Amino acid sequence: MSEYVPKLVHLPGTTVTPELVLHRTLDKLAHIKSVTVTIQWNNDEIATDWSQMRVSELCMHVMHLDEQVKKTMFDGENQR
Repeated sequence: MSEYVPKLVHLPGTTVTPELVLHRTLDKLAHIKSVTVTIQWNNDEIATDWSQMRVSELCMHVMHLDEQVKKTMFDGENQR
């Protein structure tokens, strides 16, 4: 019998932590086709990695992130 592990949830008004982002992503693992990851380490270095995918798909990941950042910067949407 598997042990129940409760999901982490984001409560309104609280910080979206790296742990929360990773947990809510892993909860959807069965539906994920590809992944890009950008991490800022404690020493402020930034690392990026991605799963196997076509270059065109990687470009779409980059373009999507760019659009989301622009929305946050200019429209105030998706602010955390």
